[in-house]
Amino acid sequence: MFVFSISARAARTVFCSFFVRSLFVLCSSFVRLLFVNYLSARVAHTICLSCYDCPCGSHQPVWLALSLVTDLVFLALLALLVLN
Repeated sequence: MFVFSISARAARTVFCSFFVRSLFVLCSSFVRLLFVNYLSARVAHTICLSCYDCPCGSHQPVWLALSLVTDLVFLALLALLVLN
């Protein structure tokens, strides 16, 4: 009986730590995604405003490039977080 209670307690501890770690990874990934997308939108808006002689719709390649870079940075950070 004593051995079973110790192993059950250890299993609960492992499950709780796994759950907390997974929750932390999920929340931090969501916060990073919001932060990175906000920064890319601000930078793209600044670039668009700096080219005042052309319409904003012509800056689509800049938007795509910034979106690709921020997605790659986010995926690299997520991979580092998961691997550690």
